[in-house]
Amino acid sequence: SPSDVPSVDEARIAGRPVVLVHDISDARGLIHFRHALTQDSNYQWNPTTIDAESFPARFALRFASSDAALIVLFSADFAKLGKLLPASGQGGAPQAVVLDCPKMAPALREYLMAVGAL
Repeated sequence: SPSDVPSVDEARIAGRPVVLVHDISDARGLIHFRHALTQDSNYQWNPTTIDAESFPARFALRFASSDAALIVLFSADFAKLGKLLPASGQGGAPQAVVLDCPKMAPALREYLMAVGAL
């Protein structure tokens, strides 16, 4: 797999146990949901990079194709998200680029509830 794809231990993401998995790849509205995640106006652009384990992640989404994957972490209130980066070097801790997204939080929660992921 490409070196820019974060490694994923199926039992843990960003140092936290995976408790429940929902496959929403066929969910109605997923294309619109993914599009909303790419709109600049949904974010407060002051990104910071932190150790992924220190991000207050409660939820994670994994977008994957045959040759790439992206894991997005969300805080419990969906007002912050973090893009999980691959670990650097031997035993290096994974990093996350963190953005505030309070404007998008209600829509994220509503969509994930509608597709049964919350």
